[in-house]
Amino acid sequence: MRSRIERVLEDRRLRRLADIGIALALALASLLELFATEDPSRSWGGRGPGEVALALLATLPLAVRVRLPIPVAASALGALAAFAGLAPSHPAFEPFAAVVIAAYSVGAHTSGRRAQQGIALLLGVA
Repeated sequence: MRSRIERVLEDRRLRRLADIGIALALALASLLELFATEDPSRSWGGRGPGEVALALLATLPLAVRVRLPIPVAASALGALAAFAGLAPSHPAFEPFAAVVIAAYSVGAHTSGRRAQQGIALLLGVA
């Protein structure tokens, strides 16, 4: 049983599909919250194309978080900072979740100087 689980976890294609699934799930949750709530200005700042673009900018890059962890973290942090400016009293949850996943990716998928750069990015903005 254990070797079967290890084989599944080591399958690169399956891990890639999981990353895509996480990105799509957060993007879908963002868009649903954006368009299904009565007052999106509380957590998203509004319903315009800018908010949609920021929601997608925060979530969709997670699909490549293993290959490009630092750019993904920068994208998620930038979107979260913009959302905090648009709705400072109660920013949306999904961009925060994207930053947490991106921060994990920086720690798990970088080393040496790149890890130091990623940590500096995360601490400098957070």
